Amino acid sequence: MELAKVSRFGMNTRIVSGPNVAEKVTGEEVAALGGKKAFVVTDEGVVAAGLVQPITDSLTGQGMEFAVYDGVQPNPTTEVVDAGYTKLREAGCDSVVAIGGGSSIDAAKAIAVLVTNGGKILDYEGLNKFTELPAPLLAIPTTCGTGSEVTHGAVISDKKRRIKTIVAGVAIRPKVAILDPTLLVTLPSPITAATGLDALTHAIESYLSLAGTPLTDALSLGAVELIGQNLRRAVANNDLDALGDMLMASTMAGMAFANSRLGIIHAITDILGGMYDVPHGVACAILLPHAMRFNLIGAAGKFARIASAMGEITEWLTPLEAAEMAVDTVASLIYDLGLPTRLRDIGVEEDGFSTVVESGMKSPHIPVNPRRPTPDDLMSVLRQAY
Repeated sequence: MELAKVSRFGMNTRIVSGPNVAEKVTGEEVAALGGKKAFVVTDEGVVAAGLVQPITDSLTGQGMEFAVYDGVQPNPTTEVVDAGYTKLREAGCDSVVAIGGGSSIDAAKAIAVLVTNGGKILDYEGLNKFTELPAPLLAIPTTCGTGSEVTHGAVISDKKRRIKTIVAGVAIRPKVAILDPTLLVTLPSPITAATGLDALTHAIESYLSLAGTPLTDALSLGAVELIGQNLRRAVANNDLDALGDMLMASTMAGMAFANSRLGIIHAITDILGGMYDVPHGVACAILLPHAMRFNLIGAAGKFARIASAMGEITEWLTPLEAAEMAVDTVASLIYDLGLPTRLRDIGVEEDGFSTVVESGMKSPHIPVNPRRPTPDDLMSVLRQAY
């Protein structure tokens, strides 16, 4: 079936956004989903920052009991998910609230699957492997990067195989996403920068995807524009308006790529994360300019529009000059944010490149990349970024 002939767009998450909205509506939203006792999935850093207390107060205000599981770590493992499910059963919870970055939200999605299906999370590896609808899930992101609050997959690390695997299905999407920029104001600038580049990578790759449609293109390019206007300011001083726009951009990009897929960057970073446990947003930032240069000839017109969306004046340039400006503009943004620019600086080892390439070429993102890559092409991108 040709990609250009059939398109589908799905979105079954209700979005509530605004300053301080999480403490105001979380309890009533969980109650509306039928929850009686909520299992709050988060990490120790979010708890220490005081971000969980307003959420649990909101639950209490609705007369709802809750239990808190703060055992999530970056790139959550199968062990983290299975342990969370055990604690949920012990606490007798029937619904799940995720508060944190993409790791907490992905872990919560996986736990919600186990609530109604039982077993271990690897029993449901792949697409639509669970038979029962997951428990009601509400997601509250505290970073501006993954878009996991609106996507239909949970990315989980399997330490034994040194890979990231996915548990996916339309029903795994959170029923409600709450976008509250006040929850990001204490976020350290390097994390805002890294998660913002994750969102930008999602936006650019989904915009360039061969499976993109006018719907996903509008969301993707709109996200690029919001990120270009707001990420520097969000990193510089945690400006509340900028953080709100970054949250929205991240969600828009998530809505887009959940329907269009991504490209060679995520084909690579999905493998790097499993092998080296590297920060996903940082890995995306390192690879993004190199992958853009590789892909440029496959979608020069779209690259030119990316440059315009990021604020560059392109009307006096040829289409190819404008396309090249998009790459330079992204590289300048990464430089301004002070993010690493070499894979070697985040612990990636060159002798693992063959494994990365072999596995990366099997990614579902490869067929929709705007330029068809060979294994040698992926190797070249990795070496340029090393």
